[in-house]
Amino acid sequence: MLMPPVLAYLRFGRFRAWLPVFLAWPLLSLLEMLLVPVCVIVGAVALPWMGWRWSRAVALAVPGLMELFAAMRGLLIDVGGRGGRVVIRFI
Repeated sequence: MLMPPVLAYLRFGRFRAWLPVFLAWPLLSLLEMLLVPVCVIVGAVALPWMGWRWSRAVALAVPGLMELFAAMRGLLIDVGGRGGRVVIRFI
C-alpha cells in the first residue's frame, strides 16, 4: 500500500514553509468518492463511441490520479538559477 505524503517543504529564495498535506486527505477522499461514479458512468456511456480502451481509461482516471498522488512521497524538486533557488520536497 502506498502512503501519501504527510508534509510538503517549500523554499522560494528566503521564504520557507512546511505545509501539512495530511490535512487535505479528507478533502481528497471526498472528492474521489464524488468523482469515481461520474467517471464510471462517463466511461460506460462513451463505450460505443470511443471503444473499450478509451472507455476504460476514463473510468479509471480518478483512482489513477490518487495513486499518482500517493507515489509523490519522497519527490524532491530543486531548481536554481539567477533569480534564486526553489525547493519543493514531499515527505
